[in-house]
Amino acid sequence: MKAIFQSSELRAGTLPHVILMAWHRAPTAGTVREIESELQEHHRRYAEGVVIVNSILGGAPDDAARKAFQELGRASLPSVAGVVLFLPRGGLINVVARTVVAGLSARAPFPMRVASSLDHAGTLTSTILRDRRLPAPNAHEVAEHLRALSIPA
Repeated sequence: MKAIFQSSELRAGTLPHVILMAWHRAPTAGTVREIESELQEHHRRYAEGVVIVNSILGGAPDDAARKAFQELGRASLPSVAGVVLFLPRGGLINVVARTVVAGLSARAPFPMRVASSLDHAGTLTSTILRDRRLPAPNAHEVAEHLRALSIPA
């Protein structure tokens, strides 16, 4: 894995066709803008398809961060093969997240999935890429990298 960003808010890395992010605190617009060029470069390098894997360990983004994500998303949309979200908190927040993702995925031109564990996130990532007939990393490798990124900086 190539490490591309590390702060108390976010740790991120890439594998071929995969962007891995562990958000340790609620995303801010500033952090989204800081990492934007690295993410766009990865999307250019793997224009045929990139799976974005987010492990949400902190809170929800504020309006400014959501807007920054939307701008980044518009720029990267042609190369997004899928999105995998992992929310380690149990209970109602996961039910709400799954409901939101289900609503969003109905409109998205790519699969959006909520993983039940880091291992499941790895499996979903590899499956999305294989379904697109793209080289897929080993699911265990994806999960291990997410585990490493989940350790605070």
